[in-house]
Amino acid sequence: GGGPSGMTLAWWLVEQGIPVTLLEREPEVPHDMRASTFHPATLDLLAPSGLSHELLARGTEVSRWQYLIHATGETAIFDMACLADVTEFPFRLQCEQFQLTELLAERLNEHPLCDIRFDVELSTVIRTPPVSMLVSSIRDARRLSDVTGYSPPTVQKVVSERR
Repeated sequence: GGGPSGMTLAWWLVEQGIPVTLLEREPEVPHDMRASTFHPATLDLLAPSGLSHELLARGTEVSRWQYLIHATGETAIFDMACLADVTEFPFRLQCEQFQLTELLAERLNEHPLCDIRFDVELSTVIRTPPVSMLVSSIRDARRLSDVTGYSPPTVQKVVSERR
């Protein structure tokens, strides 16, 4: 899918020379609120690609994190500056995850090893050698053979039923 995890995985695969076809149900990059915070470890993982610094330009650094215990009203404040010797990013970054997804989609659209297909909903997964996984689309089952170049009998049936 075309959310943060799917786009990130696709990016790392194509950067390793592995071709990827990414299928997303929505007609464009989803802008839903899955999360709004990037932690230091995530920013460290994204840093070699330059994505961390692009996200910094879109978000707000928060160096102190407050935790409220509702039952007692007590608070704890975590000063993330104590992480400065182990990370380049000793803060949490307030930035919607769709910002990362948009950046990744831009890069993947330009990458020769990636094919992003929007407006595709999965209905069937078929494992048939020599192709390890085939996926058909509810909206247009012919996309399966477009994606893989292979059309086993089960998919041929789905394609003809959809025509």
